[in-house]
Amino acid sequence: MKARQSRRNHINMHDIIAAPLGALPGAVDAILRRPEDLDDVEVQSIFKEASFIFLRAEEALASRDADAFCVLFKLFSEGFAHNENSFGKGIDTFGENGALLQTLRDIFRVAVEQRAFPVQSLAVVELVQVVGSLCDGSAIKDACGALFMEGLACMLDDIYRRSVEEAHACFLAQRAAATALINLVKGSKQNKQRISSWNFLADCCALSVDVFFQLQCIELLFRLSRYNKSLLAQISSRLRPRVLDNIRQLPNDSTLLPKMVELLHDINDEREDILSFPVNRADVAYTMIMENTSSYFTMNYFVVLVTSSNADNVTIPYRSIRSVTLGKDGRVVFRLDEFPTKLEALLSHAAGEDSIVLFMTVDQLALFKESRIRSWILSALDAKKGRKRNSTHASNGAVAASSSALHDAPTEGETKKHRADSLQLTGNDSHVLAIFQKIIKASDDDASVVLEKMKQLVNSKNEFRHQEVAAILHASMNDIQKMVDEGHVATDGARAALREGVEESIQSIEQRLLASQAKAAEAVDKLNLALQELKGSNTAIHEQIACIEIILQQSLEVSREEEANACKLLKTEGEETTERLEALLDRHLMGQSNPMNVISEFLKASSA
Repeated sequence: MKARQSRRNHINMHDIIAAPLGALPGAVDAILRRPEDLDDVEVQSIFKEASFIFLRAEEALASRDADAFCVLFKLFSEGFAHNENSFGKGIDTFGENGALLQTLRDIFRVAVEQRAFPVQSLAVVELVQVVGSLCDGSAIKDACGALFMEGLACMLDDIYRRSVEEAHACFLAQRAAATALINLVKGSKQNKQRISSWNFLADCCALSVDVFFQLQCIELLFRLSRYNKSLLAQISSRLRPRVLDNIRQLPNDSTLLPKMVELLHDINDEREDILSFPVNRADVAYTMIMENTSSYFTMNYFVVLVTSSNADNVTIPYRSIRSVTLGKDGRVVFRLDEFPTKLEALLSHAAGEDSIVLFMTVDQLALFKESRIRSWILSALDAKKGRKRNSTHASNGAVAASSSALHDAPTEGETKKHRADSLQLTGNDSHVLAIFQKIIKASDDDASVVLEKMKQLVNSKNEFRHQEVAAILHASMNDIQKMVDEGHVATDGARAALREGVEESIQSIEQRLLASQAKAAEAVDKLNLALQELKGSNTAIHEQIACIEIILQQSLEVSREEEANACKLLKTEGEETTERLEALLDRHLMGQSNPMNVISEFLKASSA
């Protein structure tokens, strides 16, 4: 038997979705984090299992399992974002089955409106992003507007009414809701009329510190005002009237986006919780993404606008920053522990590529140094270290031992302790511990050099561990593939026997089909013969009818001719009789009118 060639095995989405709720996040993350992307067949199977996914989502909702709920809707997001064809397939799936949209509406009501999950949680974000993708489908846009538009508006209003501080700390949920609303009003007059007052949106725009969300609010108000000219005049909100007038005057041409960005400066002018710095260039992983743009720093994250073709952004939460370096030439280098998902395509995971670099002028860099941004970032990093230290204190003996040694260090012990706390040591890293001991014993002049070497060593070790984990995962995938191939080989015999049985059954069916076809052909021949005989009889009948019609036509012509002759004869006789009667009448009248007869009659009358 020939060795079976290795081939990719399609993932059985039904089995993945059917996993227990506790195992579901790991199972879904495993297939989404594979080196290979999902193929078209696997993506289509996601939409084929839409009803089952909603069933499991309702189960996760009932048990308040946010992680399982989140990854179920992450599958839908992956399907919609795969390519244009998969997006169309997803829209068609929901458009052809109205029950799916209604089920999604019920899930949205419980998860968002009834707050089964926190509104800023990833579970709600994934759900709203899926709703936003559906709202972008032209075939179901109006149906989605009827189901979700009011709920999305209430969600945005609720975010800023409940806690402005929480709204300032997070940005994903409000952006997802705004995207869905923009998709709904874009190209739909019916959806533009569903909400009577947009005061809440103007208030959200005024209260927010997220400039990209503010940009979305401006776009939404602009689209609505193009349809309803009096809308902006009716808005009563925290936005200054001048801002509303500027939105009304925005041009619908190629300068629209730059004008909207200018409006951001007008909205956020003199605010202390949003600091803006012009940027000559922004690089991500040594790749330039934008020139001559602006960066906006808040208490919890910073945003770089990317407006080359359409409005986009790079948003970095401070908790994902590992270090910040300020260069004398105006560079601000952020090294990250967590890279934004949509920018991971720029990474080849080489050393030093996990960075974002902002190029400012020297004067702007001086203002940057003097601002409160440094304290914001340090506060976020300290909070992150505190959480990490609390979670690893009991299990990480090496870190505890190192911290104890650093506490005993003289003079510059506090500085060394601060630097040591930023490193993560695990396992039996004896050579790293030795470097710690070396730092403690080193003189003040050598401490910085040794510390730098230690950082390089730890960084190289972390990189090596990442590569080692990747190698282990790759080897595991190869082993799994090998086991699958061996399973295929083991089942070849059974498959061949099954194939032979099926082929025999097919041959038997084909033979019976041929016999049936022969009988059917014979019956058809008999029917054709009968039809031909009937056709011949019909032809004879038609010929007889034609002869009768000819005879009738001839008889009719003879009858008409005789009738005409009789009419002529009758007319002639009538004319002759009339002439004779007229002659008799004339003679009679002439006889009565003779003068002699009149005189005679008069004399007779007189003598009497």
